[in-house]
Amino acid sequence: MAASFDVGSQQPCGRQEKISELLLNAALANTLSPTIVESKEFQELLLFIEPTYKLPSEETMAVWLENTKLNICPESSEVSIRKMERI
Repeated sequence: MAASFDVGSQQPCGRQEKISELLLNAALANTLSPTIVESKEFQELLLFIEPTYKLPSEETMAVWLENTKLNICPESSEVSIRKMERI
C-alpha cells in the first residue's frame, strides 16, 4: 500500500517517509487512533528506535489515515461508523 504524504505542512522524505509509511500502515492494519502519536510512551519508543524521526501531529495523522482509507475503499468511512455503533 502506497501512502500519500502531501497533506499539510509535513512532507516526509527518505527515511522519514518510510517510517511514516510504516506507521500509517500499522495504524490502518490495527485500527489505531491518530492519538497514538500523542502518547508519551509511543513517542519514547520511536525516539529510542529513530532519534531523528519527527512524529506527525495527531491532526496530520488523522488526515493521512482518512485519505488512505478513502483511497482504499470509498465506503470505509461508513464502515468505520457502523463498527463504532455496534460497540
